[in-house]
Order: sequence, then structure tokens, then C-alpha cells
Amino acid sequence: MSFLLHSANTFTRVDRNKQNLFYQTYTSQGLSRPISLLINCTNYSATIDGVGQVHVVAKNAKGQTHYFSCSATPTKQLLFEDSPSTYFFNNLQLTYFKDKLHLFYTATNPTTKTTTLLHRIFSVNSQNVETLAVETLIQNFQDKEFSVVSSSDTLFIVFSDQKNVLELKYLKMKNDKFSLYTLLLSEFPIISFECSIIEEKINVIYLQNKYGLNELMYFNIDQNLSTHVCNIESIKGLSLFKYINFLWINYATNEALYTILSIDDGKSFSTPVLNSLQKNIHYLNFFSLSKKILQTNNLFVAISNNIQICTVYSMDTAGLHPNALPNNELDLFLDAIKFKFQQQYLKEYEMAKTKMDTKIETISERVTPNVAYVESAKPTPNVAYGESAKPTPNIAYGESKKTTPNIAYVEPTKSTPNIAYVEPTKSITPYSTFDEALLKPPAYSKQPFVLKDEPPARGMKTIQEEAPKLSKPQEMPPKVAPAAPKEESLPSSGPKDFKSLAQSFMQNYNTFDAQPLIKPD
Repeated sequence: MSFLLHSANTFTRVDRNKQNLFYQTYTSQGLSRPISLLINCTNYSATIDGVGQVHVVAKNAKGQTHYFSCSATPTKQLLFEDSPSTYFFNNLQLTYFKDKLHLFYTATNPTTKTTTLLHRIFSVNSQNVETLAVETLIQNFQDKEFSVVSSSDTLFIVFSDQKNVLELKYLKMKNDKFSLYTLLLSEFPIISFECSIIEEKINVIYLQNKYGLNELMYFNIDQNLSTHVCNIESIKGLSLFKYINFLWINYATNEALYTILSIDDGKSFSTPVLNSLQKNIHYLNFFSLSKKILQTNNLFVAISNNIQICTVYSMDTAGLHPNALPNNELDLFLDAIKFKFQQQYLKEYEMAKTKMDTKIETISERVTPNVAYVESAKPTPNVAYGESAKPTPNIAYGESKKTTPNIAYVEPTKSTPNIAYVEPTKSITPYSTFDEALLKPPAYSKQPFVLKDEPPARGMKTIQEEAPKLSKPQEMPPKVAPAAPKEESLPSSGPKDFKSLAQSFMQNYNTFDAQPLIKPD
């Protein structure tokens, strides 16, 4: 499989023409002449480091595996070679991760026919290769093909399990340690797959055979969900990439190249359409230093006198292609569409939020008392109107506690008369003489009346009820006229003295039914 490496508006293509391995660069100045690396090449791999240097590992027909540095004057260094009686090395996969070159490859024992997956780490200093470590990852590794991809902090090795054709697995290297995981489980046998790192996550497209029908599926590791894309009769290559914030799928059949679009991050896909580029199509592994512009690990590319990435070339707004100017008109149009979608989204969000807030308020009013009216959650009196939390009398209206009378109305105690209305006493001072009865009024309380516009105490009479009784003269019982005194002739001897007359008067007075002038109650 060929490789396309991108950095600083320069494409470097590493490919093989028959058995001759070469590399070639594409810049704004045009296409360079091919530079040969290895004759009789049987297997190879290439990558690019953080400064744009291209590194190649290739094996020749003699079983020798070499390292190449693609520069103006390429360097060559032997890494290892096959041992016919011990191991044959194959399936080279080179990648650059955390300032080191990582080579993954298989070693097959010709006697036992068992295969082991190996990992070699080496560094390049002044065009010299130094091996740092070699380790065994999986013994008895049965899958002949595997894919190596990496994010900013994690390296993945994805492969299918030959013992279980329904399963994809991956090795995850983080902090220099490898762990084995299951990537996905399919309901039907997996025929082929391709994976790419998009937004720092593994995204997979794979072909499964469902009762004789080939189905193209998309798998998102975050959602752990497979989505049906379309049905395909035959396939020669798959490419999954993200460009202008959308997911794209290109796949090739024996007849043509097709393109599929997803605008909702893989939840749904469009119907396949013919790609605008159909001639001189090559399927290449892709590595770029500008990972945010085009996120993928493999692409379909039309190669002639220049490089044209299928689907991307016709709407290149970032200037990826060195021989083409950025499409500013398309960039402006896409920004306008994006802005319109954002405005529509905000409008729908505000409408949904308003409906939700209204629903929440309605539910809150049903469940929780209305705080605006100072209603408590429990049957607690309204403090705003002077009600206390416990059954305490309303002080605002002068109600005291159980043992305290109403202060506003000066309610007297049971043993104290109403001072405001001064209840008269019932005892009357007896008369000592008739003269006292005529001259003295009844002996009422000497306390004066205090007139107030308040209702009387319980059981007391109002002053209006008492006034007529005091002002109206008491009706005296009819007096019986005394019998006429007998005429007595005065003694001839002359008038009697005063004392004798008084005694006589008192004797006669006793015959009257003397009554007091005012009869007490």
C-alpha cells in the first residue's frame, strides 16, 4: 500500500513501481523527479515526524529490512534480516509517536508456523538509527493484517480476530504500557475494515456479510454504536475522514469511486453519489502535520501531474493542495451556512428553554406552595399577616396568649369589676333618723363615673341603662291618710310646755306608715 505524507504545503508520495520503491514530492513549483530507495522491495512502510522529515522502512527480496531517511541525499541503514531457520519478518507498520519511531511487524516461525507480533522502538540522531527496545506484544498472532493509528497521547493497534470473525480488537499503548481491548462485536462476519483517528477517538468503517449481502457499517467508539451506511456488492478500498466539520466516506468498487456524507457525526448518512474524480485513482495511507484540517489515516487520491485528494480538492478552502489557490468563495458560502445553522439552533433552543421553564413553574406550583404569597410548605400561619408558627394568638389584633386577656379591650379579670363602668355597690347606709332619710341620698360608691366609648365588660350594664333608673323619681307607695286626731280641748289651765307638745307629736307620728324616699334595690 502506498503512502502520502503532508507538511508545509508539500506532499511526499512513497510508492512502488513494480518492485522498485521510490519517493516523489509535490510542491507549488511542480512535481519532482522520482528518487529510488530500494530495488526488489517486497514490503515497506513510511511516516513523517514533527519537523516534516520523512522516514521509510522497507524489506528487500533477500530478507533484509532497511531504514531510509528521505532527504536530498537519502541515507540507508540495515535494521535486521530474516533467518530462514528461525523467523521471517513481514507486515511492517511504521509510525511516529512522542518523538520516537515505532515499528510494528510480525515474525513467523517456519517450523511451527506460529506468528508473533513485535514492537521495536528506535530513534534517529544525525541520520543514524539507534534501537532502544524490542518487545513481544502478542504470541500466536493469527491476523496477517493490522492497522496502526495514534492520537496525541495514545497509540492503537487494531486487528480482527481470526478465531472470532465477529470481533475487532485493539492494543492500546499509554504510558509505555500495552493493554488489550475489544473494539466492537458484530452480528455478522466482518470481511474488511478501516479505522481513522477523528477528534482523538477511534472511528471504524467495516464491511460485514449479512446472509450473502455486503453491508457497509460505521462504528463510533464513544457511542459504542454501529450505524448502517449502505449496501455494497464489491469493494476495493474504504476511506473515512472528517473535513469542514462533516464526516465523509469514499469507497471504490470495480467500476467507480463513490462518496457519502454525514452531517450529524455518523448518526445518519446520505445516499452514495459518484465522486467528481474518477481517473488515476490511488488508495494511500495518509499522515499530515495539519491534523485539524483533514482528519484521516487513508485517502483516495487522483495522481497525474499533480496531487488531487478526492472530495477535498473540489472544495479546498484551507490550501492543502500546493498547486491550487484556496477557494475563498466557497469558504465564505460555508461560513454563511454555518452562521445560519447557528442562529436557527439558538432560536430553537430558546423556544425549547421557554417551554421547559413554563412546565417547571407549573409543576413547582402544584408541588410546592407559592412563595410569592408567603405560603409555607407545612400548615404554618402566614407570617406576613402576623401569624406565628405555633398556635399563638394574633398579637396584631391584641390577642394575648391563653392566660393573658385582650389588652386592646382591657378585659378585666373575673375577680375585678369593670373600672370603666364602676359597678355600684348594693349596700345602703341605714338611716339613723327621719331627717337623714329626707336630706341624704343613698350611699353609693364615691368613685366617679368614667365615660368611655367602649363596650361594657361582661355582665355589666351600660350607663344608658343605669341613667334612667338614677334620674327617674322612684314611685312612692300611696300613703294612707292618718285618722283625724280627736279634738281635745285645751285645758283651761292654759297651754302646755314645749316638751309636752313634742312628745305628743311623736306619738301621733308613729301612727303614719313612714317609708324611705328612695327604696334601695
